[in-house]
Amino acid sequence: MTVKIVCNIKSIDTMKRFVFRCLILFVLPLFLYTCKDDGDTESPVINFKSPTNNQTIAIGSIGATLTVNAEFKDNEALKSYRIEITRLSSKLNGWDTTFTNLLSGTAENINFTLDLSHLVASDAGQYSFGLTCTDAADNVTSVARSINMVVGK
Repeated sequence: MTVKIVCNIKSIDTMKRFVFRCLILFVLPLFLYTCKDDGDTESPVINFKSPTNNQTIAIGSIGATLTVNAEFKDNEALKSYRIEITRLSSKLNGWDTTFTNLLSGTAENINFTLDLSHLVASDAGQYSFGLTCTDAADNVTSVARSINMVVGK
C-alpha cells in the first residue's frame, strides 16, 4: 500500500501569507516598541544671577527697576521660561505678575530690567521671584528667590 501526499500549492501560498501577516501584526510592533528611544529625560539647568536672594529693591520712584539676569542650558533643546512674581504676605494689595517667553537652542541668556516706578507704597513687601525653565521634551526646572520691595526715595 502506498500513501500519496498531495500538496496544494495554493494552500502553501496562503499559509505563507498568513505567517507573514502575523509577523507584521504582532512581532513588528513589539520590536518597534522595545527599540523605542525614551527621549530626553534630563531637566534644563538655570543659572539665576539676578535678582539675588533677599535683595531689597526700591519701588515707586522714577527710574526704579529690577534687573533680571539668568542663563538657561539644556542637553537637547530649550523651549520656554516663565517668571512669576508673587507677594508673600497676606495683604490683598500687591504687585503679582507672571509672564512666559520662548527660548531656542541649547543655551540662552536673558538680561533685562522691569520698570517698578509705577508701584506704590501698598505694593511694598516680601515677594517670591520664581523662574521656571522648560525644555523641548517638557522637562522642567524651577528656582525661586525672596525679594523685598520697599518704597524708594
